[in-house]
Amino acid sequence: MRHLTLARACALTLALGLAPAAGAQQYPDPYQPQPYQPQPPPPPPYQGTGDATVPQQPPPQPPPPPEGTVPPAPPPEDPYAGQEQPGQETSAEEDGSEDQMPQLPPEAMLDGHPRNGPFLAGPGSLSFITSNTVLAALGGFGTQLISFTVRDAATGTFRFDFERGKESMLVGTLIGAGLGFAASTWWQFTHWMDSPVATFSLVNGLYAGMLAAGLVDSLSTDITALAYASFISAELGLWLTAGVGGGELRLADGLAMASGGAWAAAYSALILATITYGGGRPPSSKTWVDALLITPGLGAAALACALVQIHPTANQVVRGDLFGAGVGVVVLVASGFIVGFNSPTPYILTLLSSAGALAAVSIFWEEAAEKPAPLESLFGGGRRKLASKKKPYNNPWW
Repeated sequence: MRHLTLARACALTLALGLAPAAGAQQYPDPYQPQPYQPQPPPPPPYQGTGDATVPQQPPPQPPPPPEGTVPPAPPPEDPYAGQEQPGQETSAEEDGSEDQMPQLPPEAMLDGHPRNGPFLAGPGSLSFITSNTVLAALGGFGTQLISFTVRDAATGTFRFDFERGKESMLVGTLIGAGLGFAASTWWQFTHWMDSPVATFSLVNGLYAGMLAAGLVDSLSTDITALAYASFISAELGLWLTAGVGGGELRLADGLAMASGGAWAAAYSALILATITYGGGRPPSSKTWVDALLITPGLGAAALACALVQIHPTANQVVRGDLFGAGVGVVVLVASGFIVGFNSPTPYILTLLSSAGALAAVSIFWEEAAEKPAPLESLFGGGRRKLASKKKPYNNPWW
């Protein structure tokens, strides 16, 4: 009995000791800091399948920022947005643009170029046809004109028989124009014709006609042979330029041949002037005419052969011509006023100075240095390092 009473007293004492602890755990102290406990996410809205459904509540909005807070700046715009970046190129097969490009039929192509221009054979087709037609018409007119020109034995003058030659001149002009038009039209329709070949074929044709006229005049006095030789040679020069040079003749090559003929004529005139005022026997007027007729064709032919090895640009040819002509004119005028034009000195100085200026500017003017690439400067260790030139200086003619 005493043991039972002792057990009851221990149980009562233990219950009284645990009661404050339980009360403290159930009712926390508001003045003590509480640990952070994350809130569980709200349950998803109820979606019923029947008529009685709970309306969906809008999601909670974030609290507004406290006053005085600066909102963050928007991100900077990409300057390369919308541009194709390196490594992102897509081929025509990937994006399907190849199927969208129109495919021209073979009849619309000529020597790898789409047909265009007045006669659907390139931008120089009209010039080529016009120059051929005019040159052939002039050839027919000139040959018939000279054929009916007779020389008066008493006076030594030439007289044209108009009554006999008027019909021949009309027929020759029309036949020549027809043949020139037909031949040039057929050629340009089957060959691509660019503007340079149409222009410089006429120039080379004139050089070839002058060459033949000078050679025949220096060997014979027959004016009929002179007329036919000039006409045939002019046609040969024109067609050789179109055939050998091709429809894609470079502008630089045409300019080089034309300037070669012009410089040959100018240097021939300076040499003849030097001989005339050098104290010896001056050349006759026939020598002057024959030399000025022969040398342009020889100069153009020499440049045409040289173009197999050298490859100047159009800027080099034009620049050399301008410098050579400018220096030659200045030296000729200055030395002529100082020494006198009846002395060989001005002509010799003009020839040497113009030839030197022409050669120096044409060979040693580096076009790559006209617009150099921007040099990137790097500042490191107190020294400025400039990017070195990649392309070494070389002869720009080949």
